[in-house]
Amino acid sequence: MKAYEVFKTPKVVWVVLFAAVFAVSARAQSTFGSVVGTVQDATQAVVPNAAVTLHSEDDNSDRSATSNDTGDFEFVNLKPGRYSVVSRASGFADAQIAAFDLAPRQTARVNIVMSVQSAQQTIEVSATATLISTDKATLDASKDNSAIVQLPLNSRASTSSPLSSLSLLPNVQQDNQGNIALAGATANMVNYSVDGISTADIFHNGALKNAYPSIENIAEVKATDFNNSAEFAQVGDVTFTTKGGSNVFHGSLFEYLQNDALDADVYGFGTKAPKRYNDFGGSLGGPVTIPHLYQGKDKTFFFFDYEGNRRSTSMPEFLLVPTAAQRAGNLNGLPIGNASGMLTNVLPAGSPCAGMQFANNTIPSQCINPVATALLNNYYPLPTPGLDSATLGYNYQALIPIPGNSNGFDIRIDHNINSKQQVYARFSWKNLLTSSFNQLLPDDADIEHDRTFLISHNYSITPRIVNEFRFGFTHSLINPDFPIQGTQALNGLGFSTGSAPGQINTTNHPTQGGFPTINFSDGTGFSTAVLQTTSTPMPSRPIPHLVKPAMLRSVLWKAPGPLPSRLAWPKCSTSARACICVLSPHSQTSSIARTSLSQPPTSAMPARLAC
Repeated sequence: MKAYEVFKTPKVVWVVLFAAVFAVSARAQSTFGSVVGTVQDATQAVVPNAAVTLHSEDDNSDRSATSNDTGDFEFVNLKPGRYSVVSRASGFADAQIAAFDLAPRQTARVNIVMSVQSAQQTIEVSATATLISTDKATLDASKDNSAIVQLPLNSRASTSSPLSSLSLLPNVQQDNQGNIALAGATANMVNYSVDGISTADIFHNGALKNAYPSIENIAEVKATDFNNSAEFAQVGDVTFTTKGGSNVFHGSLFEYLQNDALDADVYGFGTKAPKRYNDFGGSLGGPVTIPHLYQGKDKTFFFFDYEGNRRSTSMPEFLLVPTAAQRAGNLNGLPIGNASGMLTNVLPAGSPCAGMQFANNTIPSQCINPVATALLNNYYPLPTPGLDSATLGYNYQALIPIPGNSNGFDIRIDHNINSKQQVYARFSWKNLLTSSFNQLLPDDADIEHDRTFLISHNYSITPRIVNEFRFGFTHSLINPDFPIQGTQALNGLGFSTGSAPGQINTTNHPTQGGFPTINFSDGTGFSTAVLQTTSTPMPSRPIPHLVKPAMLRSVLWKAPGPLPSRLAWPKCSTSARACICVLSPHSQTSSIARTSLSQPPTSAMPARLAC
């Protein structure tokens, strides 16, 4: 069946109506508005049976209604836009209400006063729709596209997400992580949607950060914080409404730039942090016109936009790293835990250098753990010359570059089938490449794909029976990419991997990115190599249980005495004083352990401990 037959065949129409009522009514919310009012004469007596016509200034379409016995009329399921009203009644001069703007989900009241006709005349009323709604008890605040685009938002150049515009609304409270609350409610009590299709992040109780159209495509943002309709299911509601085309071509070109020209020097560096943000693109909307084939004026309209974002910034890093002498085994100046003030190898008999006192607190090269040597040589930089760790608390500093970019486009098509039926569809596409900072390790190159789709069919069956069919989806996929494979990292440090006893088992995820976390907690204060991780399930990710897939946490434990009983394992006796603890990729257990520059026991270590 061809698409246009859906609207010509009554049976198919009713199938669509039933699908709208029973299938998707709970999945989407309408963004349409309403116009209501009362027709009266000069003495404020009601005028029944007046013909009221609502005219769209955007697409030149008309909707008609007749005032009832009490003079009331109503137009529902109206797309946001600019409208005017004309009223006609026998014995009265035509009354025309000047054009006014109808916002999403707004109920605009337009009361019409008609004068007795003395001659052929039309009365134009300059008053527009009432700004304060008396037909709904909700409280809300909104900003239209001109306010969002023209106000100097500090975030415009750094992101293409319109979420930053929420800070313009007086009823929005926002914390330093971008979470918002309305009317004193918590952040997880706010619903988010674009054209009625949800963009809520149900796993983190907030909003998806980037699954939105370009700011150029946003007609209005509205935050409702009191007496919300039950269809929104939350205390607060944030609605973004997109723009459609009209009978007049409109377009824009833009670029937003931020740089470090007026920035202050970074503390301790004596120089500025490199920064350059470029956000650029354009938009075009109007009637669909194909020369010699189709003329879409008053009928079919389009709106298209593209937005690109390029970011180049940096983050200051202040670390305490081992000096060249400390890497060679000279630990003078570090806290010594025993009364003699001299380092002693506490590993049991049979271990390399067991029981040896280290003269001048210097560990001989043959007693230094090769895992520690590999870690320090491959991942820890040498101190920055001229920095005194005794007074500053750190001896290494650097400005770490954090690049990022995004590209996205939106396209919306509106079509007036007839005076009673309208349909529109929107598709949004966005790809982002962002870097996530990892201390002492290479940054992640996280790839995010966002796709949203919507189709809406509005049918005014009779003046009192109206149906809206709306379907859409929001798909957000984030694929983290850490450049070091976990197995390679372990092998490079000297750990044996595999499934045999005494090996760290990485066979379930042999090629996934990851790095062992090795903590220094013997009082050295050395910085730890940190790979940002979370254990929150993310079904949209290729590996659903980890943000950093197959992240292994390995710990080298040097205990002053027997190991605690919670580390008991059949192949690792509690009298041992050094063990390797590896958490499985899906474990949510964490532990703090110590590291040693001394050799571990030569006996086989367990592949996994109950930490």
